[in-house]
Formats: sequence, C-alpha cells, structure tokens
Amino acid sequence: MTKRKIQDDNHYENDIKFFENKFPDAKFEICIDRDELDFKISDQNPIILKRDRDCYCYKGTPLEGKPQYFVINNSNMTMENVLKEFIKQQPNSFCNHCFFENLENINDTQFRMTFGS
Repeated sequence: MTKRKIQDDNHYENDIKFFENKFPDAKFEICIDRDELDFKISDQNPIILKRDRDCYCYKGTPLEGKPQYFVINNSNMTMENVLKEFIKQQPNSFCNHCFFENLENINDTQFRMTFGS
C-alpha cells in the first residue's frame, strides 16, 4: 500500500468519525467536505428540502416516484444547520442510498437532496 493510499484512507476514516461525532443522530453517512458545513445555503427562511424516491429501492412500492419534503426553519441556513434540522425530521427509510452527497438548488427556497450508495 502506498503512502498516498494510507493518507487517503486515514483522511476518510477521520472524516467519518468527525461527522459521526458532529451528527450522532444521523441515519445516513455525510459525504461532503468539512469546510462545506459553513457554506450558507440560502438567505431565505424557511427552505424546503426535497428527497426523491426514484431509485430501485422504491420500485414497485406505493412510495415509488413520490418525493419527500422537509421544511427547514433556521435563521442561519448553513449546510451544518440545515443538516441538523433535517436530521431532527428524518424518517426511517428502507432505501440503501444512505450517503448524503449534495444539496442541489432548485430555486431560492427549494433544494433537492442527493444521496448515493
């Protein structure tokens, strides 16, 4: 194993521990850079997060194609605060796409959550 590979693995493991400590109640893995936590998502309050249910996990279920919406109220809409508010509302899910990757801006007040597996 190369020195670069070991450093990458250690960085990855440190990030996992960091996010597990910062968001202990999250039912998903957070796969963003730490410095993104301070990024201001919006000046609007509230905002709406949309989580699509268009993956194979929902195929053939009554939830297939029906997105979930979450209203986020916070006076400071940083990525960290938005994630904290989402975690308070997150339902149990049988979807195996449990790696949060991004918030995609739909408009001033709506954002699509992207999850991977």
